[in-house]
Amino acid sequence: MAKQFLKFFQKFSLVTQFMIAVWIAMGTLYPLVAMVTHTDAVINLWVTHLDLFFASILAITVETSVLFFLLALSVELRNKTVELKEMNRTLDDTVLDRTSHLEQALVALEQLASTDSLTKIDNRRKIKALLRDEFRRTERTKREFAIFMLDIDHFKMINDMHGHAKGDEILIAVAQAIQQALRDIDRVGRYGGEEFVIILPETDVLAAADVATRVNIAINAININGIFVTASIGIATNKFAATVEAMLELADQAMYAAKDEGRNTIRIAAISTEKVCTLCPKQANCQNARTKFVPISCEFLHQRG
Repeated sequence: MAKQFLKFFQKFSLVTQFMIAVWIAMGTLYPLVAMVTHTDAVINLWVTHLDLFFASILAITVETSVLFFLLALSVELRNKTVELKEMNRTLDDTVLDRTSHLEQALVALEQLASTDSLTKIDNRRKIKALLRDEFRRTERTKREFAIFMLDIDHFKMINDMHGHAKGDEILIAVAQAIQQALRDIDRVGRYGGEEFVIILPETDVLAAADVATRVNIAINAININGIFVTASIGIATNKFAATVEAMLELADQAMYAAKDEGRNTIRIAAISTEKVCTLCPKQANCQNARTKFVPISCEFLHQRG
């Protein structure tokens, strides 16, 4: 629009310049005509009217030029405003798109940092963070929860005899079996090597024993090219632990007690100042009454009767 105005103004200026030249020429010729014709009064009156006429034309020309310039400037400003809004809209869309991609990348990075690359379950860092959160929550609510420490039996021998690729396959199968046996609220993570930690929120020792039994049965059902898998499980609850580390230590000791007693079994950590089985109401008749780690069969016999 501004370019069109400039072209128009150039043409209009040529016309104005021509009229001004005519005005100057006539102003020069008038005295000569007056001297020859001796009609000063008529010529002077004519010149006066002609001067007013050309002065009016010049004023109109200037005013029209200014108006056209302002109009062109207004149109140009409006066009630039529209372009600027469109650029802002495009920039906003770009920022939103890149922000979305960045958020997705951060989620993917967080998942990568908290997921075991082989089994695709929580890694040690993530499962310990979840355990700390659950421990703090139960400290506030005074509720009970349980954890397992699970270790695949004879895993080193499996690796030595069948290779690490087969060992990885077994780790994946065990992780999947555990997940299928757990409840929706439970979490499982690979703690290291062939060890897994399972968190059971809002779970007392009897309910934990039920879940552990399902997990044990699911793992016993694994058969990979004739390789059967078993695991030893240790159970601990926050009832007997003052810290997360103490709870993990109890579960770990219970798991090793299960290994010492023949593997492919489950033991529950039950600690008291008297070193007796506080989980069993019939302590006098319990053959494990003076041990720290109680087999599920004993617990079920006395509690479910």
